[in-house]
Amino acid sequence: DDAGFECVFKLRDEGLYRGYMHKGKSHGPGVEIQPEGIYKGYFENGKKDGEGKLHFKGGDLYEGTFSRGEIHGHGRFIYKNGDIYEGEFEKGLRSGFGEYRYKNGNKYSGQFRNGTIDGLGATIFKESGNKHDGRYANGSMQGFGKFIYRNGDRYEGYYEKGQKSGYGKYTYKSGKVEDGQWAAD
Repeated sequence: DDAGFECVFKLRDEGLYRGYMHKGKSHGPGVEIQPEGIYKGYFENGKKDGEGKLHFKGGDLYEGTFSRGEIHGHGRFIYKNGDIYEGEFEKGLRSGFGEYRYKNGNKYSGQFRNGTIDGLGATIFKESGNKHDGRYANGSMQGFGKFIYRNGDRYEGYYEKGQKSGYGKYTYKSGKVEDGQWAAD
């Protein structure tokens, strides 16, 4: 029979599933309770697929798209510590364009790769009022960027592992300019 039906059954790995079945597999809307958390959303051929919410046992929450059992596509991840990421995911990792809002008020908007800030992006530092716009690698400012200080000063130049390094130009609010080579500042 090709028709789906609603049921409740115990999963092999100590979980519980309530929802629709098709050919012996979860298929359509359902709820899966596992030791690591609770998923409510859509399934296809026994795997999370489509829109859903995953409440992790530790307190984190993901709302968004799943594909073949993995977090994949657009979604929002709310971390137990208060941080929030909204953007693209690939195979469970932040990847593509997204926005990460930190509990302390700082905000990064830009590219992610393999779960890490990596590529072009911009950070606003709430407490200081400073802003950085440029390249990042492995979570740090890397390559060319512009840093605008709350007091009106600005730096345009190169960074290495989050520090000014290489050629750069620092322009003070007064108009005074310092340019040249920077070494891990």
